[in-house]
Amino acid sequence: MVPNSNQKKNKSKKSIGLKVGRKRRDEIFKNKHIEDNIIEKKTKGLYRCKLCSNSEFSFKYIRKHLVSNTHKANASNDKDFETLLTILEKDKLDPAADKKSDLENYLAFIDLCTSLGLSSRQISKLAKGLRILYFPSKLGFLLKNDFDESNISIAINSFGEYCLENLKEDLSQSKYSLAIDNSTISKTSICAIKVRFLKDKRENEENNSIPNVQIQNKIRSQVSQG
Repeated sequence: MVPNSNQKKNKSKKSIGLKVGRKRRDEIFKNKHIEDNIIEKKTKGLYRCKLCSNSEFSFKYIRKHLVSNTHKANASNDKDFETLLTILEKDKLDPAADKKSDLENYLAFIDLCTSLGLSSRQISKLAKGLRILYFPSKLGFLLKNDFDESNISIAINSFGEYCLENLKEDLSQSKYSLAIDNSTISKTSICAIKVRFLKDKRENEENNSIPNVQIQNKIRSQVSQG
């Protein structure tokens, strides 16, 4: 029986697929860390890891195993693995797993923010701020700092002093109104001061551009224990 054109095409596609699969497999196993630690089992198509006990996975899940926390911990002293991990982060071989991981991280971030009492608007603003820092790779401070509460308090107070100086300068150039509110809750005194004033936010004052006067609202609070 002479094979028809469709059979020939299917056979050709299958042949090409096998060649691509072998080529991809050969490229992955050229890495020294994988060559030394990922062993093919007697059962065809299954692999195990010498560093991780009771590990068993198919070829397409090798990457998932390599980037798992268990394998990272067991291979932490392997320089070849550090190089491989960098490559795997750039060349994502398992898009479905990465998509699932992104969703899990997204929900974990939302969960953390809501547990801190942040509103939807605040979460959105925080996420967009982190995105701006992420693109020029400016998030290294998250790993380099321990975020001790006392240090955070010092930073907040420093920002407060800086903002207060700017506010004083703005008020010296504009008429303003004040609203003061005092309250005591469980022997804790809270004083809030709200100031409202006009500020010219034109883009370039030197070129005498059109004034862009906007109403500004600033709130400062002070808490003291009774």
